[in-house]
Amino acid sequence: MTDNNRDILLDEALDICEQQGRHVTQQQLERLDRDGELLEACRDLMALHRGVAEEVAPVDVDRQWERFSQRYRPAATRHIGWYVALAAAAAVLALLVVTRPWHSAPKDTLVGEAPLIVYRGDSVKQPVTVIRQNGVTVSATPQQSVDDILSDIDEHAVEEVLTVSVPKGETYSLDLPDGSRVLLYADSRVVFPTRFQGAERQVRLTGEAYFIVARDPQHPFIVKTPFADTQVLGTEFYVRAYGEDDDLVALVSGSVCVSNDRHSVVMKPNEQAVMHADQFVVSTIDTMPFTAWRDGYLYFDDVELEDVMKAIGKNYNLSVEFRNSRLLSDRVHFVAARNEGIGEVIKTVNRMGRIHVWQEGSTLVVE
Repeated sequence: MTDNNRDILLDEALDICEQQGRHVTQQQLERLDRDGELLEACRDLMALHRGVAEEVAPVDVDRQWERFSQRYRPAATRHIGWYVALAAAAAVLALLVVTRPWHSAPKDTLVGEAPLIVYRGDSVKQPVTVIRQNGVTVSATPQQSVDDILSDIDEHAVEEVLTVSVPKGETYSLDLPDGSRVLLYADSRVVFPTRFQGAERQVRLTGEAYFIVARDPQHPFIVKTPFADTQVLGTEFYVRAYGEDDDLVALVSGSVCVSNDRHSVVMKPNEQAVMHADQFVVSTIDTMPFTAWRDGYLYFDDVELEDVMKAIGKNYNLSVEFRNSRLLSDRVHFVAARNEGIGEVIKTVNRMGRIHVWQEGSTLVVE
């Protein structure tokens, strides 16, 4: 079966599930009889859904999803919203948490253990801001474009360099003058001109962003960060540059060259480059966490609970406090719609059973 035909068939299967929710019947699944492998994968996912809805941890969660995603990843990626909705209980349709077997201590706080703050949110909620070259700062909403903001300031705004700053708890989608798009994560900042001139299109990034670059072979697009420059012609990629050990570039499509004053590497799709011992280390990765974020989801596959909770804290501008340090390194699978309320996220995290999360003011407490 060609990839195109398989995508069409998978679309048909997912349409059934999207329309009927958790009430998909055996008769409806028989419509997929033209592809026995796909039917088997769908049955596996339905079994997974029933287990989650009944709050019973399925033994074969990893096997079922891995088999499905490896066979049908291109089309399944387009339907991540369906997967999230299918696997959640009816009251929490946009969220999913599936854990590996736990090997940690009981959820009770360890005697004598001091709480550990792993992430600190801002005490005062901040807006997205656009800083003009003359120092004037203008607040923006996530729905406002930079063009709208500038036109509000001055209809005859001259060419200048702008800085868009996104605080914790917010995200922002930015269209650049060349038609490229930058999806800025929380706690991130990008600097760019109102018009690209010269041989290159340059922007500067501090933080995290997903780039969808308009192709222009005559004018390479360069993202400059403290740890490396990333040069492309037209592609999709992710950059994390907080000046920490985990700064990286991940390539979704196309080709990029990552370089600094001493080294350079050319990357292929599904690779990431990190700086280690003064050299770029390139490895093969699953880009689903990055494309899922682009599509509106927080996605983690076999990630330590500490990192998952940090990401939740950043997304909602909440501090995160662990009262049992043995939970920090437990690994989980987690998917959540980024626009869901924190209350729904907390409910779903608590369905893991071996941890308890609640909100105390501006802090998420984990034990």
